[in-house]
Amino acid sequence: MIDWNERITPHFTRRELGSPDTGEVRYAAGFLDSLEALRVDVDLAMAVTSGCRSPAYNQRLVDDPRYQASPTSLHMFSNPKWGIDACAVDVACTDPMVRHALISAATARGFSVGVHPRFLHLDDRTTFAGLPAAIFLYSSRISR
Repeated sequence: MIDWNERITPHFTRRELGSPDTGEVRYAAGFLDSLEALRVDVDLAMAVTSGCRSPAYNQRLVDDPRYQASPTSLHMFSNPKWGIDACAVDVACTDPMVRHALISAATARGFSVGVHPRFLHLDDRTTFAGLPAAIFLYSSRISR
């Protein structure tokens, strides 16, 4: 039986970080340390709404028209394109002042940030996938 309330880091649980279908927590080495350090930097609650994903769970999101999930998402562990485990999370965030604080701290730590009306996507694509850092906006058609 999966203990969804298990603390994986001092501030984040398996429910937040694990793949919803298996509970498995598989991130690129060092990513969770960076995420935890970011949480300490901002000293604000960060509710992770999408953590790592198994390849099967990611495919379900790709096939669901309500989402804009990528078949090579940085949320996915055992990522066939990048050859890495997950290096991304989504954090619930609608308050403009909290967004500003989180985006400022995240970019200062080298995270890339995706902005959606209801959440911020945070990833470390540069360290783990060799991609340039980015700040991007999600299309308004995402329904989650």
